[in-house]
Amino acid sequence: MRKVLPGVSGRAGLFVVDEVHCISDWGHDFRPDYRRIIRVMESLPEEFRCSGRRLRLTIRVVADVQQQLGPELVVLRGPLARASLRLQNIVLSSQA
Repeated sequence: MRKVLPGVSGRAGLFVVDEVHCISDWGHDFRPDYRRIIRVMESLPEEFRCSGRRLRLTIRVVADVQQQLGPELVVLRGPLARASLRLQNIVLSSQA
């Protein structure tokens, strides 16, 4: 963190956390490194922007992520039904 972040923070404009639910839901035991992301974010300059991405989050997980990332966190939620998503069923003749 001490070696990499100072050089990166001067050139990058956005810190993106993919699968942000891991900070809450699975981060406690499945992916403990996600719990350390908050320390990384706190060490970045104040003007540095952060974005967390996840397709679906429960209200409980959103609340937990908000609590951990701070009150200035903005949550944008869109509809689950989108024209870009398709669901299909495929019937197979056997499990094999």
